[in-house]
Amino acid sequence: MNVEHPCLSPWKGAAIGGLLGFAGLAPFFDGPPKAALFALGLQGLGGFYWTWILGKIPGLTAVDAAKYGAMFGVCVAALGVLPPRLAVVAVVVWTVASPIIARWGRASACALPGR
Repeated sequence: MNVEHPCLSPWKGAAIGGLLGFAGLAPFFDGPPKAALFALGLQGLGGFYWTWILGKIPGLTAVDAAKYGAMFGVCVAALGVLPPRLAVVAVVVWTVASPIIARWGRASACALPGR
C-alpha cells in the first residue's frame, strides 16, 4: 500500500504557527516591542520546522495532526522549561495549530527542486 505524504509548505506553516503561537502567548507577554517581535519570529520558526515534520507523516489526518501537535506542545514546554500555565498554553496552541497547518498549509506544488 502506497500512502502519500501531504505536501505542506513550511512557509505557510511558519505564518500560521507563528501567528497562532504568538496569539496564545500574547496575553502572558509583558516585554518591550522588540522582544514581542522576537517571540513572534521564534514561534514562526517553530511553525516552519513543525510543518516540515508534519509533511513527512504519511496519511496525515486532522486528528493525527492534533495528536502530534499536542506532543509537539509538550516537547516545546519541556525543552523551553516553561512555567505550568505557559506549558498548558503551548500544548493547547500546537494542538489547535497543527490541524490548521495540515489543512491550510498545503503547498501549491509537490515537486522536488531541480538539481
